[in-house]
Amino acid sequence: MYAKFECSRKLRQFLKKKRQLSLSEAEKMISAADDYAIQHHFKEDVNFKIIGQDGIEYEDNLPIGTGQGWLHNLLLILDHAYQTVLSDQSPEAFKAFSDRVRQELTIEEQPKAVQETLPVVACQEKAHHLKPIVSKEEEAVRKAESSAPAAAKQKPQKSKPVPLRRQARKKPMWQFPQLKRPKIRLSAQIIKRFVLAAATILVVAIFMLFLMRPKPVPSYQTLIQNASYVQAAKLYPSKHRDIEARLVKDDDEKSLAAFVQKYPSNNGRFDLAYMQKKFSTVISVSQDADLTAVRKVKLAISYIYQNQPENALTINSEIKSPQLQQLIFLALIHEGKLDQAATLAKSMNNKDADKVLEVGKTYQAAYEKAKADANNPKLSETDRKQALKDQHNWLALRKSLGGKSPYEESTNE
Repeated sequence: MYAKFECSRKLRQFLKKKRQLSLSEAEKMISAADDYAIQHHFKEDVNFKIIGQDGIEYEDNLPIGTGQGWLHNLLLILDHAYQTVLSDQSPEAFKAFSDRVRQELTIEEQPKAVQETLPVVACQEKAHHLKPIVSKEEEAVRKAESSAPAAAKQKPQKSKPVPLRRQARKKPMWQFPQLKRPKIRLSAQIIKRFVLAAATILVVAIFMLFLMRPKPVPSYQTLIQNASYVQAAKLYPSKHRDIEARLVKDDDEKSLAAFVQKYPSNNGRFDLAYMQKKFSTVISVSQDADLTAVRKVKLAISYIYQNQPENALTINSEIKSPQLQQLIFLALIHEGKLDQAATLAKSMNNKDADKVLEVGKTYQAAYEKAKADANNPKLSETDRKQALKDQHNWLALRKSLGGKSPYEESTNE
């Protein structure tokens, strides 16, 4: 399987149009393109195809730039399409295709211990530093013209000669002493010290400005790759659901517990409780959580764990999952509810189920007989003790029918 995109030039640096991309590469490119479109305030419907050996197996238009949480997970994209535009498709066909996609993603991630960073991330980081192209404006060069006309210098008119007698009378009787301005001469050493002090002050000022400058905000992709989920949620509040979905997908119980403690939500508590096998908590929180198709399956399995297969059967009447139907059938037999199991077996139309049911009835009859003998006062004490042991043995055999199913693991809350 491989994926292809059809998009405008805005997103072509993220979504390679002519390349045949692996599904894991396509998943990361969709996530990076959505983040880029949100940061640059535009939206676009991108045509997305999954192509197999027989041609196009899946095609959809993805709303890039809308910030939808399911856009960052390929399996969630398929689940969203099945709930909306592909609701007329049969569950079996969708389940088979979804399992193939999940298997393909698993195979792609097997040989690499650490995923390589996408080249589109580097492109995105460069895009933040691009400056907009500004058109050149013609600058009018104006020369300052010295328009001051050179005035003709007039020759000073010679004053009329004053008689020597009058000049002698205008001389002051005394005069101020002539004061000379002292000339300050700076030595080369003083100038050197002054320049050195000024340079030191300038360096210190630049260093202080460097320390006081605001630190650059790391990108969302960088924080997720470094597993800084709490910091990513703090800097990008709109990504809370995306982070929860990623932690659930990675089955990272420790990180999900820390995230839910810092940013609690009903969906987070639901997924964390199921991951921790606290099934009674799953049932109680389910009333306020968003019950997607995946969470409905988890809720049904939680009812089986809590010995309530009837409620799981009610949920499966909507989901119509064959695998879940088999689990419910076995749970009914293990609980000794053979009449309900027989009714369910008719709808399953499975010969193996009929055989398991017949064996279950045999074990149930033997269990009831041993139970009656264990409480029969007419029998000897030795026979009653043996009947009590037989009762436990027949019960264990009834609960082992069909092999060990996932819900049979012991859980302590």
